[in-house]
Amino acid sequence: MSDLLFVDGSPSLPADLDEAVARAHGGTKFQRNQKIGLFWELYGRTPADSALPISLTITPVDQSFLRRTFRALHIAPRLTPLNIRWQENGASGVLSARSVLLDLSLVPAGKYSVKLEVGSYPTAVASRVIEVKQDVTRSGAGP
Repeated sequence: MSDLLFVDGSPSLPADLDEAVARAHGGTKFQRNQKIGLFWELYGRTPADSALPISLTITPVDQSFLRRTFRALHIAPRLTPLNIRWQENGASGVLSARSVLLDLSLVPAGKYSVKLEVGSYPTAVASRVIEVKQDVTRSGAGP
């Protein structure tokens, strides 16, 4: 499996590496109102009748001492990972491009580990840490 590449998720997801590179996001910081694509490639062959398990986990990375203290005292809610699992037909050939759309408006601002696991035992794993920033809106700004 290749590394993960974050791409512009609109109007559609990229179909191949050339298109993904042309639409690549230059960093790991995103606004909450963004929908971003997550692109990767799979390498190798699997039997035509096999199912390929895929798991995407988005885990909050809590680095603040104050936040950890509040959670330990049960003042702030415990953040739990978002885990999505699905299966695809494994018979895609030697090289196959994959992508999914992530709607960042569904998670609070903060840092997250995005981890993709493909296959059963052994599992191919790729991960990146991203930062979701609060939307910046102008209130009462005029000419």
